[in-house]
Amino acid sequence: MKSEERHHLQENDLAGTLEAWLEKLRPHANQLLIGILVVAVLLVGFFVWQTTSSAAAAKGWGEFAAAGSPDAFLTVADDHAGTDLAAWARLRAGELFLAQGVRAATSDRKMSEEGLKNAETEFQRLLQNTSLPRQIRERALYGLAVARESLSGSDIQKSIAAYEELVRAYPDSKFAGLATRRIEDLKSESTREFYAWFDKQPRRPEDRPQPKDLVTATTPGMELGETPLPWPGDPAFGPGPQAASDRPPAPALPVRSEATP
Repeated sequence: MKSEERHHLQENDLAGTLEAWLEKLRPHANQLLIGILVVAVLLVGFFVWQTTSSAAAAKGWGEFAAAGSPDAFLTVADDHAGTDLAAWARLRAGELFLAQGVRAATSDRKMSEEGLKNAETEFQRLLQNTSLPRQIRERALYGLAVARESLSGSDIQKSIAAYEELVRAYPDSKFAGLATRRIEDLKSESTREFYAWFDKQPRRPEDRPQPKDLVTATTPGMELGETPLPWPGDPAFGPGPQAASDRPPAPALPVRSEATP
């Protein structure tokens, strides 16, 4: 048999097979058409969702980059809830609250405690998410431990527990070494004494003496342009009794224990 005849027979067999299949499918043509349309709609919807999500994510990261305060980062977190972007934004808010609290620790007790408690709240809220990315969870655990240490006063057990949780969960973390050293320091008697003493200090803005050249007409009894009166301790005031301090003497600063080889 010639090759052309064989090819012709093969084509006839294929055509016959296709026709037989079409005959079988003809009663179900409507259902098949509906299925094809459903698949097409799903594909179109997927591509639209993907495009929209990409645009929303780009917009969200732009808002993240522009945020400059804890409240701004919390707004980003709320607007993009359930995303990694929201987790990063809440982490940054907590870290900024923490920085504010630590910065005010020696000058304004009320402001410091407000910032530290806000930080503790945001870190705790983050850690409730069991699907939190590891990098965010590590930083949130460390931030929580630092916030609790700064709030501890004479009771430092919560801060020690927070550091220990970080070391236990992520022993290979870059924060594990820092946490281990803080645990050692917090367990030393000198550190306990220092925090107990520091917790008793008033730390109010009005406790800090102001330079004379910052005294303005808002000072009671002063008129604009007047030379401020000398205050006790100023050489112009002359010798006189010094006001007794109501603050207890400070203990020696804690000395970090050296790691044994």
